[in-house]
Amino acid sequence: MPRHHRIDNHPLFIAGLDAVNRALPNSIKKSENLIRKWRLFSVWAIKQNCTEIKSVTRDLVILYGQHLKTQFVKGEFASTTTATSYLYGVNKVLFFATNELWETVKPVRDCGIDQHSYIPNKTPTLTTEGMPDLNSLVSYLLELQTSLGLPITEACQLNLNTALKEGRKTGFITTYSQSSGVRRRVPCRSVAITAIGRGIVAKRHERLLPEPLTYSHIVVLHKKIAAKKGFSTNSGRSVYVQARYSEITGFEPPIKSGLENKEHIQRLSECLGISEKETKQIDKSARITIVRELGELGIETLTGYLDQKGGL
Repeated sequence: MPRHHRIDNHPLFIAGLDAVNRALPNSIKKSENLIRKWRLFSVWAIKQNCTEIKSVTRDLVILYGQHLKTQFVKGEFASTTTATSYLYGVNKVLFFATNELWETVKPVRDCGIDQHSYIPNKTPTLTTEGMPDLNSLVSYLLELQTSLGLPITEACQLNLNTALKEGRKTGFITTYSQSSGVRRRVPCRSVAITAIGRGIVAKRHERLLPEPLTYSHIVVLHKKIAAKKGFSTNSGRSVYVQARYSEITGFEPPIKSGLENKEHIQRLSECLGISEKETKQIDKSARITIVRELGELGIETLTGYLDQKGGL
């Protein structure tokens, strides 16, 4: 393999290169791939004052894995697959260099790299004419509603690329409520990042259509998709509301536990070891938080999503 980087003459890189060439003498593609990843690691490791391969420790490689995670968060990688692939390459080279004695550094367990690839590369279903299936292009909208609590108008208007960067970096996305006129921040969990990533892919493939999708066409398609899953245009938000209630309180909402509201408060009170008055305040505080995230006015809007008939 030709040497065209200054790093290629460094002892750390050369030791890894020799280990790969010894282990894979007849696998040019595999060896080139590993050497490329080892080169990137060597550049980083030298900056950490590591000058020879025998000085590479698990702690150093874990630190490198965390560095890769930071690069992903900054938007330098489209998905965590790239970060885990680079880490895999370093592990493999060290495995060869230590005569198979190297203890593998795990991306999730050791470095905190999410095991999920945030932007899927799966091509949408194609019609017999070779065009992207419209349902596959619109289905991500329901996922945005269930993961971010967005009404269909906001789901359609969301700037997906901006949301992806903000969600990765801060754990929140900023959106605008059509009903209340309030700009708000919504927690962006991993399921939301996945939905946003799917939306970005769908938008790319939407360009293949002979004519762009109009908003009214999108809503019609969305209604059909939602109905198949048991939702109406905006009721998919109930999934978000119920998940957030459980995250905030640590308990299922009454509509999922099957308890009447009074029984629900009693159960929470017993489990938490506090008075029912304090428990009601926790319940109310959770509802207020969710209402703010939804951009709604008044916690009574959550009754249909959280409670058995009758409300609190």
